[in-house]
Amino acid sequence: SEQRPPRRRTERVRKERQSYLTALVLEQRAAARAKRARRNSRRGRPPRSPPAHHDSASDEARKLNRPRCGPAKPAKPVVEPEMPDEEEEDMFAGCTKERLELYATILADINRKLCSQLFQQQL
Repeated sequence: SEQRPPRRRTERVRKERQSYLTALVLEQRAAARAKRARRNSRRGRPPRSPPAHHDSASDEARKLNRPRCGPAKPAKPVVEPEMPDEEEEDMFAGCTKERLELYATILADINRKLCSQLFQQQL
């Protein structure tokens, strides 16, 4: 006399595992469709008159004879704007002698550090 659990009134619904491959295929198809739509999007000015009929032979001949893009334009040389000749102002004219000595010391220190770094990079 085995004890069996009572039977369930309703059967369990088995959930089917979702296939990731179908989702992947759908994504790829959507991406391809979007890419085609981007490639075929008509940009620019619409044609003047819609063509009444398509003659494939004349279309191909027209495509073959037409240059892909216009003639190459020579690049314009870069012209730098001329600066008006101004006399250089002495920035240190109003400084005291002590301040000038301080600037000289600081600049000498910076110069020494830069020269030592440049020398180390060249080795």
